[in-house]
Amino acid sequence: MDLGADEEITDLNPSRFPRRLDLDLSDASYNKLLELSSQSGRSIGEIALGLIDSLLHQENSP
Repeated sequence: MDLGADEEITDLNPSRFPRRLDLDLSDASYNKLLELSSQSGRSIGEIALGLIDSLLHQENSP
């Protein structure tokens, strides 16, 4: 962890914490994530994160 000059290891800064997002998925979407997970060996969370991240980057592209 890279701390600034004025920060100590005991300082907690919530803006540096990961964010959590709960999703309600249809059965079909969840089953597709399960299928992709079993094919790739990645967790459902990793796959969902990758999909969301790639879609957000596509929208921000010129």
